Amino acid sequence: MLKIKEYDEFKLPSASEKEKLIDFLFNHLDEFGDPRADIEKSIDFALKIGPSFGGFILEAIEENQ
Repeated sequence: MLKIKEYDEFKLPSASEKEKLIDFLFNHLDEFGDPRADIEKSIDFALKIGPSFGGFILEAIEENQ
């Protein structure tokens, strides 16, 4: 079963949730190999932290039954 979390400018992830998102993307972007700082900037852009158009982040977590 998948658990879906949505983050946006009104529902921000906690500091630990944000770090988990950055870690996951850093470890799984493979050939793109974006630096952690760039991944964090893209998350901040989506969450409208600072000047940006904003957006949202969806996180899907597979839960064991």
